[in-house]
Amino acid sequence: MGSLLAYGPPATGGRASRSVHSRLHGIATQKALPTGANPPILTTEHFANPAKNQGMLTRSRQIDDSLLIVRPEDRLWGLALHALCWIPVWGFISCAIIWLCFKNRSREMIFQVQQAVQFQIVVLLPMVVWIFCGIVIRITSILSPWLGRILEVANNFLLSVVITGCAAVAVAGAAMVYLGRPFLYPVIGRRVLEASIRKFTEE
Repeated sequence: MGSLLAYGPPATGGRASRSVHSRLHGIATQKALPTGANPPILTTEHFANPAKNQGMLTRSRQIDDSLLIVRPEDRLWGLALHALCWIPVWGFISCAIIWLCFKNRSREMIFQVQQAVQFQIVVLLPMVVWIFCGIVIRITSILSPWLGRILEVANNFLLSVVITGCAAVAVAGAAMVYLGRPFLYPVIGRRVLEASIRKFTEE
């Protein structure tokens, strides 16, 4: 009873379960609290293994750092990988060749291949849209030639802007990988990295 009274009178309403939880935690630990200190609240975190969690966090950070930096002897391959990955079809071919060469040799290069493949898919999407729009524009040209010409110019211009942007990102990635700096493609790179970290921490 002394332990219960030390935590104050019973709470009412929505705070009742929290108060009882706090009292039970105080009884279980049987540790005196400093004067004026609030009693600890028992949560699921108390049942976790702090040492294990810290170890997994440290390992994840180490994997994060190691995957992003390509080894010096492989950086020329990394340069070629990213320099070609923005080119439709040829990007997939280069990714396939490099994956076959490094699948049992370097997980850093495999990670670079994985995010390059994802980037290649992103590059292909606007091209599919461009082809679809081209078909619609041809139909429109039959009904209105001048409108068809305007739409065709706009369609080609937008595709050139998108491809130029993708090429710039890929070339920047090639340079950073060759210089031994970490590189992630916007959005997709982080997703690939998180998936890779989960895979390695589970092993």
